[in-house]
Amino acid sequence: MKRCAKRHLNHGMLSALIAVMSLHGVAVAHSSSVSGTPTSAQSSMPGHSASVSIAVDADAEPVPTAEQIREWNKPIKGWHPIRRLMRPVWKLRRNALQIEKKLEEIQNPVNQIQPALVSLDDKISGVNENMNQMEDKLAGLSGNIPSLTSHISEIQSHMDQLGQGVKDVGMVRKELRDVIQMRQEIRQLDKQIAQLKEPLQEIQSPVASISTPIKSMNSELVNLNDNVAVTSGQLNQVVSEVTAMRAEMKEMKLAMQQLKQPVNSISSPVLAVHNDLKELNDVLLMAVRTVLFGALALLTGMVALALKYRERLVKLVARNSFGG
Repeated sequence: MKRCAKRHLNHGMLSALIAVMSLHGVAVAHSSSVSGTPTSAQSSMPGHSASVSIAVDADAEPVPTAEQIREWNKPIKGWHPIRRLMRPVWKLRRNALQIEKKLEEIQNPVNQIQPALVSLDDKISGVNENMNQMEDKLAGLSGNIPSLTSHISEIQSHMDQLGQGVKDVGMVRKELRDVIQMRQEIRQLDKQIAQLKEPLQEIQSPVASISTPIKSMNSELVNLNDNVAVTSGQLNQVVSEVTAMRAEMKEMKLAMQQLKQPVNSISSPVLAVHNDLKELNDVLLMAVRTVLFGALALLTGMVALALKYRERLVKLVARNSFGG
């Protein structure tokens, strides 16, 4: 019984040692396949892994069944020193075989991924070269930035002046609308007064009581005409300022054309500013045309209103005359 236990123990220890050696051989082969260079163990012991695998196949015990595995995994009861010594060796051997199988499964994917890693290294070196070229170009661009900054500051000053001029033009547009509306009202009142002169002469006595308000209205109209004359002078001044602004815009255009060569890299913003100025000019012309057409429409409407209320005014005058 003791001899059988000793022989079983020696056989298990020998199997565990062979499994560990086979695991070492597989690990060495795996490292040599990944790095692509032979190791000292392989160079000193050629054919080591093959011989070990043969020994394992020849000396290995048959694969344990599920019942044997359950029996080995059961807790050991009582005093069984041989079983207590053999169980760690058996577990170590089983783990070594599992690790060996996993290494064999991993070896093919590692061999397949190695060319991809080599190509990735080549691509990274190409990216490094591109980064160096970009760094040189950025250094050249940094040298041109101060001159571009100075030109941009000059253009910014001109743009600020242009913005202030646009704000002034906007205020002038509002004043022009008010003045045009006042002119239309004055013209309508003048026409209405001219149309009412003959009927008023006929009904002078009935309307003697309302002559004083009409005189005060006439004085107000005279004052309004004076204000219109003053506003016309202001409009002429605004027109002169707009003309001067256009001259400045032409000068700015010439200056921008002179700056075209040193600022080729910022040509698109300059073209955008030129297009904005052109659009602004078109908008101003459209606004002036709109104001003129609006004034014409307002004049037509006032004439229509005068013709409409003329009959009512005649009826009112006739009623007052009959009442007198």
